[in-house]
Amino acid sequence: MSERITTEYLEEGYEELLNRANIAKTECDKAIVMANNEFEKTLKKMQKKHRNNLVFLASITITLIVLTTILLGMFVFKSVGQYKVKEMINGYNVVCYVTDYGNCYHNSNCPYLHSKKDKTMYEAEMEGYSPCSYCWKEPKAAYKSVTKNHYIYRYGLSFIVSLLPLGIIFLILFRTQRKKYKDQILKEKETFESAKKLIYKYSLNKFNNGSSNDTFLLIGIEMYSEVPSDVHYEDGLPTTDDNRFIVYKSSSGKCYHNKPNCRGNKLYPIHSFIAINSLSPCRYCGKKIDIPEWHKKYMRLYDVYKYFKDNID
Repeated sequence: MSERITTEYLEEGYEELLNRANIAKTECDKAIVMANNEFEKTLKKMQKKHRNNLVFLASITITLIVLTTILLGMFVFKSVGQYKVKEMINGYNVVCYVTDYGNCYHNSNCPYLHSKKDKTMYEAEMEGYSPCSYCWKEPKAAYKSVTKNHYIYRYGLSFIVSLLPLGIIFLILFRTQRKKYKDQILKEKETFESAKKLIYKYSLNKFNNGSSNDTFLLIGIEMYSEVPSDVHYEDGLPTTDDNRFIVYKSSSGKCYHNKPNCRGNKLYPIHSFIAINSLSPCRYCGKKIDIPEWHKKYMRLYDVYKYFKDNID
């Protein structure tokens, strides 16, 4: 009767502890998802702000380059690219005639005009013809010196002079802004990781019924899982003083052995619960290993504990 009551008590305690573990893990996972969502929203806001800052910085730089180029071209480099030309001031539309081989232009009645092509006086002058000394009584060509500008030279130089200092300033500000953004991201990640650890720590305390002492929790897990009294756990694996959970394997073999010197081979110890995951029993000395129910019950609780603990540490 006493043994039945003890078994029922342990079963009830185990179910309560397992239920508390599942609730703590579920709530923890929900809190982590919410924290992740908030973190992603914060990152998107920071990225948008950083992008807007770079666009604003680029816009200001481009505007300053354009204004500086115009001002330098108008006042500082005004004489750059200027050149003198002669412009005809009369006789633009007066018609004259030239021959195929001569170098003079004539009027229509000139006896020296054997074949004729009509041109304006301006065109003839521009092509290098001079007036005929015999027939040309029309107005003589007159010129004046005119100053013209190569605006490409002037404003090209102004643009280069503007671009060099303003471009360097832009690069410095860009790198400063970029570093500031990276520092903010790093700080936000550190805050997020700290928040996650607090969530895991709070969930572990909830699993531990409000206590921060992990030792009592681990003792309770072993007790309610009905782990044998001579068994203790190390890193989630049961061990005993008589090493009954130890089997043996060779460095290159595919079997585990119950005897440390099976057939004279050099064997190395390995935990039996690890061995059964990838090795088969030796056909000479190996025995089939069954995972005891108390270990399965223990691992259901220990996995939740380890999940919290790994994320805290």
